[in-house]
Amino acid sequence: MSYQLIWNEKGATAEFKGTINLLELKEILSQFYGSPKFDEIRYLIINLLEVDKLEITDSNFRLVGAMDAAAAISNPHIKIAVITENKKVLELFESYEKGASSSSWEVKYFPNLNNANNWLLA
Repeated sequence: MSYQLIWNEKGATAEFKGTINLLELKEILSQFYGSPKFDEIRYLIINLLEVDKLEITDSNFRLVGAMDAAAAISNPHIKIAVITENKKVLELFESYEKGASSSSWEVKYFPNLNNANNWLLA
């Protein structure tokens, strides 16, 4: 898998390609949470359009949701736009939402970047 976290003035974009495993997901989350910019940002775009496979269990994805819920205490103002057309990825995000149920972050799913950007700018 390859990934990159791209920062800009008001947010960040996490771009993933290929196969994602838990270790790599934790690495990018560490970069995201650990950035000095974290407390100032307002959105995160998670671009999964080029992901072939997720090697992450439902319980691990729920744990990621819980980690985001904890991070939301520090910055409660983040909107997350998940970009994917993959039904299996969307199913995994159901587990994420259970883990993040106490989070103030709003999460929405989009089939393309344009729709996500429109929502984030609204």
